[in-house]
Formats: sequence, C-alpha cells, structure tokens
Amino acid sequence: MPNPLAVPGAGKNHYDVLGVKRNATTLEIKEAYRRLVKVWHPDVNKAPDALQCFKNIQLAHRILTDRIERADYDAELESQEASGRPRNAIDKMMDAFSIFGSEPTRKKPKQKRQRQTAGPKSNVFISEIPPGFGGDDSMGGIV
Repeated sequence: MPNPLAVPGAGKNHYDVLGVKRNATTLEIKEAYRRLVKVWHPDVNKAPDALQCFKNIQLAHRILTDRIERADYDAELESQEASGRPRNAIDKMMDAFSIFGSEPTRKKPKQKRQRQTAGPKSNVFISEIPPGFGGDDSMGGIV
C-alpha cells in the first residue's frame, strides 16, 4: 500500500496519484480517493501544496471513475509509452484531425482582393433630380 502522506501529483499519471494499479477496479479507485482526500483536504492539511495535491486527487478520481474518460486516458498513456515521450496539445490536436482521415494543412495566405466599385463616379446635381424624388415640392413638402 502506498504511503498516504506521499505528495500526489507532480509529473505522475493519475494511477500513481491515487496509488492504484492500472487494472484497478472502480471500487479500488474510490477507496484510494477517499483515503487520500482525508489526508490532503485543504481544511485538514495545512501544507502549502495541499490544495494542489487535493485538486490532482480529484482530477485523477474524476477521470478514472468515468468509463469513457478512463479509456481515452489509458489510450493516451499507451501512446506515450510507445513513443517514449509525453503527448502535448499539438499531438492531441493532430489526433482530432485524424478522425476525418486527414491532417490539417496550412492555410494559404490570402491575396488582397481588388475593391469592386459600382461603376464610374457621376456628379448629380439636385437640380437634375426628377420630380417626385425629393428635388422639388411635388411630394407634399418633403424635400
């Protein structure tokens, strides 16, 4: 049984944080969580890193007790072990694109579009506006 006073977190996986094996049952995970929460709860433990340890314990518990999240997490751990390096955000993003059968491509720089105009400018004088379009009083006083 792991030392309940060992600082959970810092560079470890969620199984190590809770002190359980990778094939641990949900019941074993919950028991380990309850045991560690009693030790690391910030109201009980006044160590400066108690809050962070408590958060690490909560995160590990949340992920390992959810069947889908645990399966995703286990796949990620296996990938890390196979490649020999931790996965980063870019690796995860690339995985997201692989669902669609392709990898992201760089966007081509946008070319400046020429501004389209309505046509040649024309000078229209108020005296040239036909009656009924505001150039005179034919609309009942509206100018």
